[in-house]
Amino acid sequence: SEQLGQPLPLTGRTVIVTSQSGESAEVVRWFSRAGGSSDIFGLTLEGGSFLARTAPCLVGAGGTELAFAATRSLTVTLALHLAILAALGEDPAPALAMLEAPQDCDVAPALAALGKVDTIVTSGRRLQGVAEALALG
Repeated sequence: SEQLGQPLPLTGRTVIVTSQSGESAEVVRWFSRAGGSSDIFGLTLEGGSFLARTAPCLVGAGGTELAFAATRSLTVTLALHLAILAALGEDPAPALAMLEAPQDCDVAPALAALGKVDTIVTSGRRLQGVAEALALG
């Protein structure tokens, strides 16, 4: 979805498209805009999905998607990307080091500010994660 909102040039680049369901509107729209290229790889849980059928090369497909918190998407995506990068000879150590040393943030001021709020409206592509987290409660 980031490539749709803030596209980068893809000429001469390899692209890995990830989607849990493989059916999201962003995936369908991206393929219609990007056109065909042999340097597009797909990762999805659904082997029969649009992404699985459309990507020239499906790197991985898992089992049927179940309802989980949004962190599952991020975790699966990070794990698959790290596995692919490692298989391509890239050193995953810097990324793994960041995961092993999380930074704690003081959320007390935010909780205090939001504690008496009845309605929250978010807008903007870059706030998508915030909107999803708020919707999960």
